[in-house]
Amino acid sequence: MIFMEEHPYQTPKSKVLDVDKKPGSAVKAITVGIVLNSVFSLLAPIALAFIFGIVLAAQGYSSEDIQDYIRAEGFRNAYSILSLIVGLMITSLSGYVVGIISREKVYRNATIMVMIVYIAVFAIQWNDAAKLLEALIYLGLDLLFAWAGAWLYQRGGIQ
Repeated sequence: MIFMEEHPYQTPKSKVLDVDKKPGSAVKAITVGIVLNSVFSLLAPIALAFIFGIVLAAQGYSSEDIQDYIRAEGFRNAYSILSLIVGLMITSLSGYVVGIISREKVYRNATIMVMIVYIAVFAIQWNDAAKLLEALIYLGLDLLFAWAGAWLYQRGGIQ
């Protein structure tokens, strides 16, 4: 006959040693964040333009009107506003991914990721003062949203 010291319907009692996670690679985190942010920030407006083009064409707009609508500068239409919102969501996702990969100093790594992206933006738009000012405003927004993604990681993630 086998004698059990514990009740058969209770969880076994044992000591479990929680092993601390090793810190991740900051370079890998920043690189993946830059690639993720850049690729999706390039693809999202194309997908949105395609969707808006279909919707506007179905409403009877001409090809030239659709192009003018999508190319309008500033926040004069739903396409521009939705593009900004989607871009900021992509930046938040990038900040979150930086946190997942690096596991520590996530705000610093998210900041470095955004700054590297904007070094390229400033290099491209250096001669146009209006575009440069606009890029500075977007830099501030992107930093806030990258930090929001890093904060979300530190808070415990998406549940």
